[in-house]
Amino acid sequence: MANLFEYAERFGGIKFNEIGLTEADNAIFCRLAYCDFSEYAGKTLGEISKLLTISDESAENKKSTAYLTQQLLLQIGKSERFKNIIVLQTRETVSEDFATAFYGVMFEIYNGLYYAAFRGTDEKIVSFYEDAELAYKFPITSQATALKYISEAIANLGGRYYIGGHSKGGNLAIFSYLFLKDEEKEQIIRVYNNDGPGFAWDISETPGHKRIASRIHTILPQTSVVGMLMEHEKRYQVVYSTYDGLYQHDGFSWEVKGTQFVHLDDFSRE
Repeated sequence: MANLFEYAERFGGIKFNEIGLTEADNAIFCRLAYCDFSEYAGKTLGEISKLLTISDESAENKKSTAYLTQQLLLQIGKSERFKNIIVLQTRETVSEDFATAFYGVMFEIYNGLYYAAFRGTDEKIVSFYEDAELAYKFPITSQATALKYISEAIANLGGRYYIGGHSKGGNLAIFSYLFLKDEEKEQIIRVYNNDGPGFAWDISETPGHKRIASRIHTILPQTSVVGMLMEHEKRYQVVYSTYDGLYQHDGFSWEVKGTQFVHLDDFSRE
């Protein structure tokens, strides 16, 4: 079996116009959303990888997701598949009054095809505060910000979109899609929720949900905890993780076979 690094190596020579976006590509884009691209807008991943400096803190812990994410960026920045992808724009909103912690990054895969990735919970205290808000407040500020981010992108850029995120970012991706205008929804190819928490309400009851649900792809590891919180999508794909318990939330632990993760029939008994 393989992980994201081995997938990137195996398929690194195949461009997106030869094989379209895959489950594994989705996870890579969502992992990259944890990088700070604010100084690199307009540059390609290949250009950025040459400018990247590994922080001392990350280098000290080579098993940390921060270090692994930087290593992944260095690797894909040299590949034909990823090196010409443009970091088109980023948007970060962090409030010291515990109102919001939002980070979105728009990748242009090629000519009018985009992946909008939302960051999940990071080390900022406000991120954990907003996580708690998901259980009782609707919408939280980050959800409204994500919706505005996608709506503005469609208006300004046109084109077609994948939307995705890991953890809370997956929740933001689904929310932004559900509440787009109908004509805006037609610009969305697929929405990826990578082990993101659900909602305080049943989204299947959202007007028109059944019509658009097939475009939402929720990925959960076999002992998912975060992705099973609150009300969530009734349709989901369980994937195999090499880690145990809560650590399965880390997408670097999800096994890849070909272009997809290793699919399981259901969650583990654990």
